[in-house]
Amino acid sequence: MLIGDTLVTAGTGNVVSLDAVKEHLNVLHDEHNLKIQAYIDDAISTFERITGTYLCSQTREATYSQFPYRDDWLTIPTRPVSAVTWVKYYATSGVQATLADTQNVLTGFQARIKPPLNECWPAYQAARAEPVSVRYVVGYLTPSAIPADVIGCLKLIVGDRYENLGDDTRNKMDMPAAAERIMRLHGFGTPA
Repeated sequence: MLIGDTLVTAGTGNVVSLDAVKEHLNVLHDEHNLKIQAYIDDAISTFERITGTYLCSQTREATYSQFPYRDDWLTIPTRPVSAVTWVKYYATSGVQATLADTQNVLTGFQARIKPPLNECWPAYQAARAEPVSVRYVVGYLTPSAIPADVIGCLKLIVGDRYENLGDDTRNKMDMPAAAERIMRLHGFGTPA
């Protein structure tokens, strides 16, 4: 069972440029640049939190209370995963060990790990609070790899925030229906 998922190394990169969003908004001046950039950052954060899909490549570590039963899959909680760095666990002796080999399936909606063929997960200290951890790289490796509909979704969210500038009566989670439909395609309802 998943206990936590923490950031190890933050991603860098520009998911969507300020100029591209200003063009989408038809804003020709620089007066609101800081506000629009804050809306871009908020849209990215909202998308990642709601879908569990990270946009910038980053290193994360997931901790688990146990290995799955026998040879079942261990699921990584976020996507898209490009690499599994290691799987560590506390052996019954209390010493932290690294699994030498695993089967990794990194494509599809959710990345999964399991022991090599015809093997089971190793014995571990079940009484320890976080006996199993997985370090992995998640997010799109380059901004150009981010699907166009995701960029469109971010622009829709920013546009909605910008259009309703100063409207304190709106719920911050209200967003355009088209943006919600796009998020559903990318894991809406499976938060990170």
